[in-house]
Amino acid sequence: MTASKAPEADDLREGVPKVFLMTRPKIKTVLNLLFGGMALTVVILAAFSLISIRTMHGRIEAVSKDTLPSVQLTKEMDTALSDLRIAYNMHIIATDEAGTAEANKAIASERKRFLDTSAQYAALASDPKEVAWMAEIQKLLTQYISVGEQMVAASASGDDQRAKIILQQEMRPLSTAIAAAIDNIVEFNLDEADEASQASAASYGSTISAAVAARC
Repeated sequence: MTASKAPEADDLREGVPKVFLMTRPKIKTVLNLLFGGMALTVVILAAFSLISIRTMHGRIEAVSKDTLPSVQLTKEMDTALSDLRIAYNMHIIATDEAGTAEANKAIASERKRFLDTSAQYAALASDPKEVAWMAEIQKLLTQYISVGEQMVAASASGDDQRAKIILQQEMRPLSTAIAAAIDNIVEFNLDEADEASQASAASYGSTISAAVAARC
């Protein structure tokens, strides 16, 4: 009886997946490629996270340095305008020299406060809408102050009826228009703050997602 022929190497390899037939150098190359791909993915995700963090930081910084101070200044302008209205009314209802002097002092003080605050806001204004609204406010305020001087002169001369007509028919529409422009600026800044908040939240979410993906 003839001895059975030993199976050749090629016969033994039939049916075996090729990955198990790789030589050590080939396996090492594949592993290097896999680890290299993983490292590249981590680097890309890290870069994306860094960009997201910088974007979020930039928006938060813009809100803290521009939007929030702008909102505070517009509210201060609104308060100064309201107090200025009261001061003009005080001038008409004053019954003696002391009351008139107090009203004049309040008018000068609140007028200066409004002018100073509006100048501070104008220095921060960068959007064309803000610039246009501030220009409108300055124009209206100039008219308001001019008409106010006429009202004060009438009141000081004892012509309270004339002073009341100026106050109600000329000054009130101007102050209402100024207040409306201030409201526009307040709403604009609040919208800016809301958009920045949403963008920061989106950047934060992207950063967290990238971090989770990198860990996986």
